[in-house]
Amino acid sequence: MTPRLSTFGGLKEGDVYIERTADAELLAALKRCEYTYVLSSRQTGKTSLMLRTQRKLLALRHRCVKLDLGSLGSDVYPEAWYRSIATEIADALALSDAFVESRFARDHSLTPVHRFLRFLRDVLAESEQPLVLFIDEIEGFQKFPTSLTDDFLAALRTLYNDRDRQPLFRRFAVCLLGVCTPNDLIRDELRTPFNVARGIVLEDFTEQETLRGFLPALVFPDAEAILSRIHHHTSGHPFLTHRLVYEADEQVNAGSLITPAWVDQTVQSLFISGFGRSHENLLEVERRLCLGPPHRARQRVALYQSLRRGHAVFVRSRDPLQLELRLTGLVREEPSATLPGESMLVVRNRIFATLFDEHWTPKSDPGKFDPAVWLRERVQHWIDLDRHDAAVLRGAELHEAQRWAQLQPALHPTAERFLAASERTDQNDRTSRLYALLWTLLWSSFTNFLLAPLLIAYWREQGYGDGQWLTYGYSLPFVLSLPVALLADRLHVSPFHLLLSGLSAITVSLVTLCIDLHVHHRSLAIAAVCLLVAGQALHRPQAAILVGLLYPRTDRRLDLSFLVYYLVVNLGAVLGPEVGGLAFARHGWAGSIGTALVGSMLSLYAVFGARRSLVRLVLPIRTESTENDPSRRTSLVPSVLLLAVAVLIFWSAFDRLNESLFLVLHVPTSPPGFLAVLRSLSQEALTSLFVLLLAPLLLLLGLLARRFYREPPAHLKIVVGMLLLAGVLALVASRQNFLTPCAVYGLLSVAELLVVPASLSLTTALAPPGRLSTLMAGCFLLMGVGAWATRLLTSYPLLPIALAAAVTATLISLQPNAWPSFFSHRHIVNDSVPPTA
Repeated sequence: MTPRLSTFGGLKEGDVYIERTADAELLAALKRCEYTYVLSSRQTGKTSLMLRTQRKLLALRHRCVKLDLGSLGSDVYPEAWYRSIATEIADALALSDAFVESRFARDHSLTPVHRFLRFLRDVLAESEQPLVLFIDEIEGFQKFPTSLTDDFLAALRTLYNDRDRQPLFRRFAVCLLGVCTPNDLIRDELRTPFNVARGIVLEDFTEQETLRGFLPALVFPDAEAILSRIHHHTSGHPFLTHRLVYEADEQVNAGSLITPAWVDQTVQSLFISGFGRSHENLLEVERRLCLGPPHRARQRVALYQSLRRGHAVFVRSRDPLQLELRLTGLVREEPSATLPGESMLVVRNRIFATLFDEHWTPKSDPGKFDPAVWLRERVQHWIDLDRHDAAVLRGAELHEAQRWAQLQPALHPTAERFLAASERTDQNDRTSRLYALLWTLLWSSFTNFLLAPLLIAYWREQGYGDGQWLTYGYSLPFVLSLPVALLADRLHVSPFHLLLSGLSAITVSLVTLCIDLHVHHRSLAIAAVCLLVAGQALHRPQAAILVGLLYPRTDRRLDLSFLVYYLVVNLGAVLGPEVGGLAFARHGWAGSIGTALVGSMLSLYAVFGARRSLVRLVLPIRTESTENDPSRRTSLVPSVLLLAVAVLIFWSAFDRLNESLFLVLHVPTSPPGFLAVLRSLSQEALTSLFVLLLAPLLLLLGLLARRFYREPPAHLKIVVGMLLLAGVLALVASRQNFLTPCAVYGLLSVAELLVVPASLSLTTALAPPGRLSTLMAGCFLLMGVGAWATRLLTSYPLLPIALAAAVTATLISLQPNAWPSFFSHRHIVNDSVPPTA
């Protein structure tokens, strides 16, 4: 039988269907009972793919259920929601209503989601045949309450995670289809994303697929040439291709002769002309481009226009802006011709390139795309609400409004006051988040630096061995933080969740040590150490990452924020060992371990209490247009390498010199006085004390420099710090006695305060999209490697190290264009928006 041509809805049995790579991938994955999702723009054949796959699975004796979200309504309670879904599943599988009622009535004391999971378990137990649940148009979840849909998807994820414990669940698969991004599936950012499903990419038809699929249905001459010309215009777009082939077949059936030139004319009349531009599917492209907040819509349009102007846009699979643009259907991915292994975004086909050219702007909502109109509307809304802070701009919207306003010659006074109120409110929000982070950091640092000497002594005291291997416990978390960060970036896990998990693991490890005090079993102590290392590997870089997310990457407030961050770390490093030592003197091991546990619980309480503000950091750090500039992208590699070399050399030399000075201070013949006080401190507390003494001075100088717009950029601070370190190394190597140990410690601390906060700030600024956790963990790894390398450099001369530090500083200073261009933050005063009421 000749296949039928159809252009409406999911294709039925007997319609022309063109198989793509996605067909085989989806069928194979569902046969293995994997979780999958097919998320792409409209009119790409998702429903047809689902129906085709469902028919094949049924032929293989799989049980298949298609969940119709439209039949559930929109105003539902959890009880009715899960009972309705259970009824849909029971109807599809020919199970009686009594089956559903009996299961839900039996477990009436449980929560609705728990009852639903038990219902699914009973359904799976009814048959040995695998069960596949298809949920089409998953974007329909957005009309339901977030907690409801998130609980449902989290329940499905639980079934997947419990497969080892419940082999029954290995016979269950889920396929989600719709127009949304993977991040939209579970919308609450406090929850773990839906990261157990495999993405199936639904590509457009290739020319070979187009010819192979349609030629059997076309019986007119030159059909191959006609199909090639159609593919020339559509590039295999499923709807456009089906529509043009259908028109060609209709013309032939009407007795007309068609040629490739006829295809060109039909494309013009159907899609390019004024009537064609109003086609529902083309209007849907523009509608999706304009969805959401105005600043996001403008960013999508700006990215597309940058693409149309010929700028190279590299594919970033987890970049939310690129994912949103691809969901409009305007662009697709293709391999780069110049960079092997890379892919570029390109306009999807010639029809879209003509309709949406470089001069095109959306017409559906002009207020979203004209900053003057948009800002005037926001100002008026602020006035209507009696200038309440709830109506001001925040985050990305404020950042964008300020950048636009700075380019204008004048600004209405009311708009000036609106932007000033917005900036004040936004700054207060970010300051409160910074305080929450610093409070968390103080107590986590308090605990970590108390545990460093405590564990070794505790291990020996309890008779578990000499504990020499525990000396690596300080640097090991720095090493392990990198694979953790790589996995977090890959799975899109938020820094907040890693921070919370790490602090929780440390708290559990200290509880385990408290139990070991009474039980006295080596396995408990080993478990406590393992939990401690895992917890520190999880949480060490995360507070720094969250500080870096507070501001745009080119905002110089980052420098001072990281300086305060480092000040708080060292305050905890001084307080932890000293308070823990006093507790040990009074109450023994129970006192010191209890003190560490209190500090850990305080840090956990602080971060959990601030979870609402820390999870949703509204200002993205990747907003500059230079992201898609190949020259900018290429310059990142030497910049990152230079920064890495500087951090490694600094910490190796710093720790080497620090150990030497510590030994000098503890020579019995050293003079009394202030040195006697220093001699009573541990090595970590000693260096931290000098940081505490000098950090307020540098902070004050930084604030004064900002006030007069003369604060040096971060890379110059690193240059000065590395040169200062080289000078101190050279003086110590020359054995000159005019520098006392205290003076050397002071100079080293100044270098530390210049290099460390600036390196963290630059790491934040240089991180590519979706790689901030990896780069920050890499920076922390270099700190740990530097501490470990100190042992190798113990007998190595200081002058070569000083020379290496000086050379690195010189190389950094000779490449000013390789570093992000920071600006001094200030209130917007002479910015412009058209006058408002």
